[in-house]
Amino acid sequence: MIQSLNRTGTWQTYSMADGPAGLHIEHIAEDSEGCLWFATRDNGVSRFDGDMFESFTRQDGLIHDSVYFVSKDSRDRLWFGTLNGVCWYDGSDFHHIRTVMGSASLPLPMVCPIRQSELCSRIASISSGSLPGTA
Repeated sequence: MIQSLNRTGTWQTYSMADGPAGLHIEHIAEDSEGCLWFATRDNGVSRFDGDMFESFTRQDGLIHDSVYFVSKDSRDRLWFGTLNGVCWYDGSDFHHIRTVMGSASLPLPMVCPIRQSELCSRIASISSGSLPGTA
């Protein structure tokens, strides 16, 4: 779990070399282990464990490097809304949502207009297996 800053007012500064994957942070979420996840506009996502950052991109299985939100579901999976659709991370692998009509992921226009509360309820129904291609 990430600990709060100490009371002496010490701050840590990170650069792109040792910090998050990008400078344009779109969203931040906390996972079940207390790590922070940073969604970046153009460089994937970064996981911060309180000491170091680890970044994930398309090369690691993320569906696109432009990530606009991160949300944790009741099964502790992290969901990512990207420019190319929605995917989730189970702690070791990324999984892409497939539509009923084929192998395409849900396009961003279906994701962006959804308010976060609506999105969370939709993710809950997806994670229960009610949307084809999410098993």
